[in-house]
Amino acid sequence: MTTMNYQAVKNTFESEVAEEFLEWFGEYMPCDANELEEDDLNEEFINEKYNTLAEQEHDCQVFTNNNLTIYLEMEKMVCKEWEDQMGEPYTERGLVKIVGLWKYYIASNYISENYQDLKDHYDNSSEEQD
Repeated sequence: MTTMNYQAVKNTFESEVAEEFLEWFGEYMPCDANELEEDDLNEEFINEKYNTLAEQEHDCQVFTNNNLTIYLEMEKMVCKEWEDQMGEPYTERGLVKIVGLWKYYIASNYISENYQDLKDHYDNSSEEQD
Protein backbone atom coordinates (compact mmCIF):
# COMPACT_ATOMS: atom_id res chain seq x y z
CA MET A 1 0.00 0.00 0.00
CA THR A 2 1.35 3.37 -1.01
CA THR A 3 1.42 6.03 1.66
CA MET A 4 0.34 9.43 0.40
CA ASN A 5 1.60 12.64 1.89
CA TYR A 6 -0.19 15.95 2.16
CA GLN A 7 1.10 17.28 -1.16
CA ALA A 8 0.01 14.13 -2.99
CA VAL A 9 -3.49 14.40 -1.48
CA LYS A 10 -3.64 18.07 -2.47
CA ASN A 11 -2.41 17.40 -6.03
CA THR A 12 -4.89 14.56 -6.50
CA PHE A 13 -7.73 16.71 -5.20
CA GLU A 14 -6.78 19.65 -7.44
CA SER A 15 -6.84 17.31 -10.46
CA GLU A 16 -10.32 16.18 -9.46
CA VAL A 17 -11.41 19.81 -9.06
CA ALA A 18 -10.13 20.61 -12.57
CA GLU A 19 -12.05 17.67 -14.05
CA GLU A 20 -15.22 18.57 -12.15
CA PHE A 21 -14.97 22.22 -13.19
CA LEU A 22 -14.59 21.34 -16.87
CA GLU A 23 -17.55 18.98 -16.68
CA TRP A 24 -19.64 21.50 -14.75
CA PHE A 25 -18.71 24.33 -17.08
CA GLY A 26 -19.77 22.29 -20.09
CA GLU A 27 -23.00 20.91 -18.67
CA TYR A 28 -24.42 23.71 -16.56
CA MET A 29 -23.22 26.99 -17.92
CA PRO A 30 -25.30 28.94 -20.42
CA CYS A 31 -24.00 29.52 -23.92
CA ASP A 32 -23.23 33.11 -22.98
CA ALA A 33 -20.86 32.12 -20.16
CA ASN A 34 -18.26 34.44 -21.68
CA GLU A 35 -20.45 37.37 -20.63
CA LEU A 36 -20.51 36.35 -16.97
CA GLU A 37 -17.85 37.60 -14.60
CA GLU A 38 -15.07 35.14 -13.80
CA ASP A 39 -15.55 35.63 -10.05
CA ASP A 40 -19.27 34.88 -10.37
CA LEU A 41 -18.58 31.65 -12.25
CA ASN A 42 -15.95 30.58 -9.74
CA GLU A 43 -18.20 31.31 -6.79
CA GLU A 44 -21.17 29.50 -8.31
CA PHE A 45 -19.08 26.39 -9.02
CA ILE A 46 -17.41 26.35 -5.59
CA ASN A 47 -20.68 26.86 -3.74
CA GLU A 48 -22.47 24.21 -5.75
CA LYS A 49 -19.75 21.59 -5.47
CA TYR A 50 -17.97 22.27 -2.17
CA ASN A 51 -19.95 24.58 0.10
CA THR A 52 -22.68 22.08 0.85
CA LEU A 53 -20.69 18.90 1.34
CA ALA A 54 -21.95 16.81 4.18
CA GLU A 55 -19.35 14.08 4.28
CA GLN A 56 -19.27 11.26 6.73
CA GLU A 57 -16.33 10.78 9.05
CA HIS A 58 -15.39 7.52 7.34
CA ASP A 59 -15.18 9.30 3.96
CA CYS A 60 -12.89 11.91 5.50
CA GLN A 61 -10.69 9.20 7.00
CA VAL A 62 -10.36 7.59 3.59
CA PHE A 63 -9.65 10.98 1.99
CA THR A 64 -6.80 11.64 4.45
CA ASN A 65 -5.65 8.01 4.28
CA ASN A 66 -6.37 7.96 8.02
CA ASN A 67 -3.07 9.84 8.36
CA LEU A 68 -2.78 12.24 11.28
CA THR A 69 0.06 14.17 9.62
CA ILE A 70 -2.12 14.90 6.57
CA TYR A 71 -5.01 15.96 8.83
CA LEU A 72 -2.74 18.29 10.82
CA GLU A 73 -1.45 19.92 7.60
CA MET A 74 -5.06 20.42 6.49
CA GLU A 75 -5.97 21.88 9.87
CA LYS A 76 -3.01 24.28 9.69
CA MET A 77 -4.02 25.44 6.21
CA VAL A 78 -7.69 25.87 7.21
CA CYS A 79 -6.80 27.89 10.30
CA LYS A 80 -4.51 30.18 8.29
CA GLU A 81 -7.04 30.70 5.47
CA TRP A 82 -9.85 31.36 7.93
CA GLU A 83 -7.83 33.90 9.87
CA ASP A 84 -6.67 35.60 6.65
CA GLN A 85 -10.24 35.86 5.34
CA MET A 86 -12.23 36.39 8.52
CA GLY A 87 -9.71 38.22 10.66
CA GLU A 88 -10.23 35.93 13.63
CA PRO A 89 -8.88 32.53 14.68
CA TYR A 90 -10.66 29.38 13.51
CA THR A 91 -11.67 27.50 16.62
CA GLU A 92 -13.67 24.58 15.22
CA ARG A 93 -12.05 21.18 15.13
CA GLY A 94 -12.96 17.74 13.97
CA LEU A 95 -12.14 15.65 10.93
CA VAL A 96 -15.34 16.34 8.99
CA LYS A 97 -15.23 20.12 9.55
CA ILE A 98 -11.54 20.43 8.70
CA VAL A 99 -11.67 18.24 5.60
CA GLY A 100 -14.82 19.95 4.30
CA LEU A 101 -13.43 23.44 4.76
CA TRP A 102 -10.04 22.38 3.39
CA LYS A 103 -11.70 21.10 0.22
CA TYR A 104 -13.63 24.35 -0.09
CA TYR A 105 -10.50 26.50 0.29
CA ILE A 106 -8.31 24.36 -1.97
CA ALA A 107 -10.96 24.22 -4.70
CA SER A 108 -11.63 27.95 -4.46
CA ASN A 109 -7.93 28.84 -4.62
CA TYR A 110 -7.25 26.38 -7.43
CA ILE A 111 -10.11 27.62 -9.62
CA SER A 112 -9.18 31.26 -8.97
CA GLU A 113 -5.55 30.65 -9.89
CA ASN A 114 -6.26 28.43 -12.91
CA TYR A 115 -9.55 29.73 -14.28
CA GLN A 116 -8.24 31.03 -17.59
CA ASP A 117 -6.23 27.87 -18.30
CA LEU A 118 -9.25 25.70 -17.50
CA LYS A 119 -11.55 27.83 -19.65
CA ASP A 120 -9.03 27.75 -22.52
CA HIS A 121 -8.81 23.96 -22.17
CA TYR A 122 -12.61 23.72 -22.29
CA ASP A 123 -12.84 26.06 -25.30
CA ASN A 124 -10.14 24.09 -27.18
CA SER A 125 -11.73 20.73 -26.44
CA SER A 126 -15.13 22.08 -27.52
CA GLU A 127 -13.67 23.31 -30.81
CA GLU A 128 -12.10 19.89 -31.45
CA GLN A 129 -15.49 18.21 -31.01
CA ASP A 130 -17.15 20.51 -33.55
